Amino acid sequence: MATGTLFGSLLVVSGVRHVLGLTRLCTPTTELGFSLTASRAIGVCEVAGGAGLVAGSWFPLVASAAAAGLAVLTMCALQYHHWNEDRPHKYAAASVTALVMVAYAAAQMLR
Repeated sequence: MATGTLFGSLLVVSGVRHVLGLTRLCTPTTELGFSLTASRAIGVCEVAGGAGLVAGSWFPLVASAAAAGLAVLTMCALQYHHWNEDRPHKYAAASVTALVMVAYAAAQMLR
């Protein structure tokens, strides 16, 4: 439960930063060719997924769906970083997030 709440909170913060256009300190989506609108859409997905992880304390099925969706989102981020030929430190956060979300979704399904 604590893992979902922790990662959910971090993703909500990251998503709000994308929605507000404050992505210079995290992954600059414009470097990957995304418009501000697309970056904001990614932020909305992060906020929704993060909120789903936080809500997982009360609704485990919601947490499973949120984790699966976030895993897909972060795997897409990894693909975009690969296409952009980024160095590993640029996609480390997406790699860790994808692994944690897959493990979290699997753990939720095994409950």
